[in-house]
Amino acid sequence: QEKAYHGAYYRQDKQWGRKAIRTREVWEKYTTGNSKAPVVIIDSGIESEHIDLADNVYKELSKNFYVDKESIADENGHGTIIAGIIAA
Repeated sequence: QEKAYHGAYYRQDKQWGRKAIRTREVWEKYTTGNSKAPVVIIDSGIESEHIDLADNVYKELSKNFYVDKESIADENGHGTIIAGIIAA
């Protein structure tokens, strides 16, 4: 079955990466019925005071993997965008 994705088409059976890391199995085992399942994002940091994310960011566990420093600030916005997509 083909579905539209950003104007291009892809086939579900061609998404080898999701199958390789067993996303469906993990999703069903750990998130079914649990809207508070923790999520780890390895990215460029996070805007920890963002109005939609602030109440759900564990600052003491956060790290910016984009630059090597102690701040969790998202210097290019990518990590915050990804966190927002996941939170939605």
